[in-house]
Amino acid sequence: MLIGGAPRSGTTWLLAILAAHPHLWAVPHETNAFRTWRGGIPGKRYRIYKELWRARVPETAHRWCEKTPCHVRFLPQIDAYFAGEFRFIHIIRDGRDVITSHLPGQADRYFVSPAQWVQDVQAGLLAYTGRGPVLHLKYEELVTDHAASLRRICDFLDEPLLPEFEQWYLHSPKRNDKAWEGGLQEKYASSIGRGQQPAHQARLTEAMAEPGFADLLQKLGYAG
Repeated sequence: MLIGGAPRSGTTWLLAILAAHPHLWAVPHETNAFRTWRGGIPGKRYRIYKELWRARVPETAHRWCEKTPCHVRFLPQIDAYFAGEFRFIHIIRDGRDVITSHLPGQADRYFVSPAQWVQDVQAGLLAYTGRGPVLHLKYEELVTDHAASLRRICDFLDEPLLPEFEQWYLHSPKRNDKAWEGGLQEKYASSIGRGQQPAHQARLTEAMAEPGFADLLQKLGYAG
């Protein structure tokens, strides 16, 4: 299974959660395996196989889980390659919070442009608007309705809701990822609504002028 979405939307956190499930093995690095294609074949698929060959996969794991945010742009190709036999979790986060996320250690530079958020989210939504191998999961729901989100993920993957997964924070092997600023947390509630703070007003005004940004916020229920 795969995880994707706009950068800074919680893909790394979601992988840490999924890695705690005994039936899942988390690929430790972003492989970009499906970022390039040649004749319908992913150009770097060998990267996943390489990780599997050299990893000590627990005996309880019977499926792998990989996250590369940009894979959300290639869902039709991924679907064709796997003939529908795959699962993809598209994690979506309020664009105002995404585009106000700074590059680590660079308070004057932002990580994601408004245009990229629009493009990545729309790519995931347009590929699968109904039921299918893609689950659209809101970051905010994962924070505020955590238990229900975990159940929803298990239902989507057709996996049992095991105690290790319910208590993922105690069991996740992804506790030391360099992406964690201040360490892995069980929930990141403090980051919700950051984009609406007065300090980001200029950035938000810029984003609202981006074609499609305000409409997509409204469509997703982030703005009335």
